[in-house]
Amino acid sequence: MNNESITINAKGSAESRFTRASFYVSAVCQGDTGPQAKERVQPLMKAIQGVLAEQGEKAAIDLSRVKTTFSVAPHETYQGNNRVMNGYAATYTLAFSCSNILEALAVHDQLTNIPGIRAETPVFHMDNEGRVAAEAFKDAYEKAQDKFEAQCSAVGSSHQYWRLVSWSIQDEEPRGKMLSFKATNGTATAGAEPGKALFDVGVRFTYALKTRPGT
Repeated sequence: MNNESITINAKGSAESRFTRASFYVSAVCQGDTGPQAKERVQPLMKAIQGVLAEQGEKAAIDLSRVKTTFSVAPHETYQGNNRVMNGYAATYTLAFSCSNILEALAVHDQLTNIPGIRAETPVFHMDNEGRVAAEAFKDAYEKAQDKFEAQCSAVGSSHQYWRLVSWSIQDEEPRGKMLSFKATNGTATAGAEPGKALFDVGVRFTYALKTRPGT
């Protein structure tokens, strides 16, 4: 704060729901030759594709937008400080999304049940992130106004002498992407489900003096 301006920092949040989950899966197999590496990765590729075929309709997987890559490259290891070629590595990756959020974890369970592949935890998304961000900003603004008026009152001044002249976003982050656990079927068995979709935004508001007391 100086004689002409006051800065208030506030954090706002808004709640929404997840509408999509995205997945990234990879499989890597090594062999003495390129054909041998490719042959070894084939069963893993078929197993991954089998999960998509089985869960496609139930989980509402967008099969038209599945992205895959496949490559065979020299596999190198270190011997001391030297890099030495040690056969070949065949790498298969697959990225896809589904819109049935409750089934997303079942899809992930099936993928992680395939020995030899790497299946990252699904990432949950909000398709209405712009609207949620605006609601979070409004929440931050209202909190800043309350804080500003309280500070003015504490020092015996009036907020009416000031006006909001600028603001800047300090940070914004969708959160709630971790999984939560709850008892299922009235038992102590824990079942995983996506947590709440929350959006946080930190904003710095600057107020400037517009009317001096007594003028």
